Amino acid sequence: MYAIIDRQTGQQIGKPYKNKNRARTRRDKLDLAYGGYKHFVRDLDTMKSLT
Repeated sequence: MYAIIDRQTGQQIGKPYKNKNRARTRRDKLDLAYGGYKHFVRDLDTMKSLT
């Protein structure tokens, strides 16, 4: 499971995703809407951050 995390608040955005590529695509869309790098994807199984 993969979650999108807000860098400023540290809170999870939306629900977790089963597919890493789907989570990364959603992260990219959120960053484009924000206008900068504000979100990152975290693997919830290992609690490892994926940039």
